[in-house]
Amino acid sequence: MSPVSAAPAGSVQALPDAPLTIHGPPKPVPYAATPVVKVHLGKAATGRIVSVYAKPNHRKKVRLARRAVDSRGMLIVKLGQLHVLTTLTAVYAGDTSHARTEVTARVHVRVAFPGT
Repeated sequence: MSPVSAAPAGSVQALPDAPLTIHGPPKPVPYAATPVVKVHLGKAATGRIVSVYAKPNHRKKVRLARRAVDSRGMLIVKLGQLHVLTTLTAVYAGDTSHARTEVTARVHVRVAFPGT
């Protein structure tokens, strides 16, 4: 069921999605790098909680962080070791003015051999 906002009697108005974006590292990520993911939750979003998940190809989804965004609405999370293909997901649970919102980004890892 979608969240709703106050509306005149007899009508229901769905809330808009939150202005949530996710930016993964440049593609492809060099092997053994420590990439970060940047999540932005619109303006004036201080203190709102965002969860960031990683789902490596053929593996379980894992929560990397659940933290408040800063005064610019930003949350930066270090990813650690990535697998060949990982799907990143940012989730904002919503509030009185925005519905629950989920966005994704895919990250590829490039393997480099010494001397190449």
